[in-house]
Amino acid sequence: MPEGDSTYQTATVLRRMLKGKRVTGFDWTVAQVADRMAFYNTIIKADKFQPAQLGGMQRLFANSWRDKSSPGWRIQQDNWQWIRK
Repeated sequence: MPEGDSTYQTATVLRRMLKGKRVTGFDWTVAQVADRMAFYNTIIKADKFQPAQLGGMQRLFANSWRDKSSPGWRIQQDNWQWIRK
């Protein structure tokens, strides 16, 4: 499994947890971002989109997730600032 692979990132975090080692929020964030990028890349390949369309796809999903979030949740805006919904 290549080190940049999302499965590798997630497996590394879980392996550390099982060994009783400390896992930080940063560790989870790295694994989540890797998983999300793998998801986007799968869609790009399956639907034969151009790689340049990645940003638009990311905004589409981010807006959808923000809209579906519950009141009181912290959400990140397009300008990278976090707010409480």
